[in-house]
Amino acid sequence: MTAKQKPFLWFIPRDTIWHRLVMFLVIPMLVIVILALLADLVIMPWITRHGEEFPLPDVVGMSLTDATEAFGEEGIEIVIAGEEPTPDRPEGTVLTQTPAAGSMVKKGRRIKLIISAGQEMVSVPPMVGFSQRQAELRLKEAGLKSGTFNWAADDSIRFANVLVYSVPSEGSLVPKGMLINLFFSRGSQTSIIFVPQLVGLNLDEAQKVVDSVGLNISKVDFTVNLVLLPYTVMWQSVQPGNKVEIGSSIQLKASVTD
Repeated sequence: MTAKQKPFLWFIPRDTIWHRLVMFLVIPMLVIVILALLADLVIMPWITRHGEEFPLPDVVGMSLTDATEAFGEEGIEIVIAGEEPTPDRPEGTVLTQTPAAGSMVKKGRRIKLIISAGQEMVSVPPMVGFSQRQAELRLKEAGLKSGTFNWAADDSIRFANVLVYSVPSEGSLVPKGMLINLFFSRGSQTSIIFVPQLVGLNLDEAQKVVDSVGLNISKVDFTVNLVLLPYTVMWQSVQPGNKVEIGSSIQLKASVTD
């Protein structure tokens, strides 16, 4: 028998136990291993669409509608995982996404989104009959802030410095953090007033306001300011909302251009 006619496994003598082990044990095992590798490297990736992974688009800042459309084109399923109140983002805006943008995913993957619930609304608390301090505490507890302090005539309330009403009124739904203007009773006899807000007013307007509440402007200093209009009040010696006696004096600083 020539070299070209040599049978398979010619180097193992026939009719020996080694020949039978190779033919009936080793060769079948090699075939199984090759088939397993073929299934793992070729067949399974094709079945699981391993080659169809793609980077996840960034939808943070989008509306929920736009995010749904963007993910829908990629075959992504959206799950709303929660909502958070945000005063600076419209309701329905996507705040976070999990997995993050750029993550490699496959079609059918679930993406969790946190979206904006919009501006949180709160109710103006009951404060009629409260003192200034009590009203401010109630506003703070409700997530609101006190705005301007004003006097209001009310014959039903004899005591001075008692809240008559607020604007917006109690029970109104308003954005959290909103300024609530408070109106207090002068009482039957009182010489105490709230200092009005003068900063930002023209000097002539400030004079009219001061005269209307019974205060006096004792001194006006002028400071060069090229941003504000001339004679705009920039500073007042007594802060708005402070209580002083009628006839008290207040000092101002106003702007000039040169």
